[in-house]
Amino acid sequence: MGFLLDKCTLQVYNAQLLTFCDTFDCDNADLNDFFRDDALNYQSELLGKTYCFTLDENPKIIVCAFTISNDSIKTTHLPNSRKRK
Repeated sequence: MGFLLDKCTLQVYNAQLLTFCDTFDCDNADLNDFFRDDALNYQSELLGKTYCFTLDENPKIIVCAFTISNDSIKTTHLPNSRKRK
């Protein structure tokens, strides 16, 4: 189907994974800095959750990483009956 689905495993990006895996490098200094130094703090502050895909044939290699940012639920566009719920 696709490279990530066929050859990789989705994992939570946490301290245990970081001690096991090689350093993630995506050729972007700002992103490398975030995933190396800030992603775990970002999670502990409940600002977002970071995940990564590791290579099945060598689980020490992080193929990609991404963060899903927490946000609020906007009620300004909901009808009054739903706002109250």
